[in-house]
Amino acid sequence: MSLFLIIAALMFVFACDKQPESTESEQQAPVSEQEAKDFAEENENLVEEYGETMITAYTKGKQAGITGNLSAVKKTIEAFHATHERYPESLDEIKHMFGSRIDLSIYDYDPSTGKVSLKK
Repeated sequence: MSLFLIIAALMFVFACDKQPESTESEQQAPVSEQEAKDFAEENENLVEEYGETMITAYTKGKQAGITGNLSAVKKTIEAFHATHERYPESLDEIKHMFGSRIDLSIYDYDPSTGKVSLKK
C-alpha cells in the first residue's frame, strides 16, 4: 500500500513540474537591433507628447482660473460701488469680500473708474 502512495506522489510531482508546451504562434521571434531602436524612439515620443499635453492642460487651467478671478474681482467692485456709491480706493479695500484667496497683485486697478485688468 505504501508503495502505491509513493508511486502516486511521484507521478503527481512529475505532472506538476512539467512546463506547458507553447505553440508556434506563442513563440516570439527575436527582435532586431533596429526594431528595438524604433520601439524606443516611438515610446520616447509618446512620453514627450504626454508631457506636452499635461503642461498645456495645466497652463490652460491656470489661465482659466486667472480669468475667472478677474471676473470675480470686477463683480465685487460693482457690488461695492452699488453699496457705497463709490469705487474702492484700492483692491485691498474689497479683499475681505472674497470667499477664497485671490492674488490681487496681478491686477491693475483704477479707483477713479473702477476698471480692473490683468497686469501686462
